[in-house]
Amino acid sequence: MPVRQRRAYYENNLPQVMEILKTGCEKAEKKAGQTLEKVRKAMKINYFDDNSLL
Repeated sequence: MPVRQRRAYYENNLPQVMEILKTGCEKAEKKAGQTLEKVRKAMKINYFDDNSLL
């Protein structure tokens, strides 16, 4: 489907666009959290569980 047709479709289906964005943000937030946890473990830091780091 050409880009202009897709754009027109989504302009007329804004609730679907919002749902796509919401789902994408939820997935990105989950993945970012997992990545941050891996970084903390690799760096051996956890500000929330190790009071000596505060």
